Amino acid sequence: MQDKYLLAIGNGNLLTGMELVRDLAREIEFARAKHPVFAEGIYQALGRVGAEYGELVQAVEKGMPQEETAKEAMHLIVTAVRMLNGEHGKCLD
Repeated sequence: MQDKYLLAIGNGNLLTGMELVRDLAREIEFARAKHPVFAEGIYQALGRVGAEYGELVQAVEKGMPQEETAKEAMHLIVTAVRMLNGEHGKCLD
């Protein structure tokens, strides 16, 4: 069953799915270490997601290289995952 989800995330490629999940987990750990308190409340969390979206839009509009836009997309996903996990207002040890 796990392979089914990794295939979906990897757009049909199991290795790509595994790498993406690994990279996402690594970035989430880094973000939590850098910003233990993600946001204080749902609206601030939503503002953080919006800010990351804005940075991704700017990268695309400026014609930044794929690596840069991928980095900004990952930041947006990490921020959205932290919001989905209900991390706003929590300090993780």
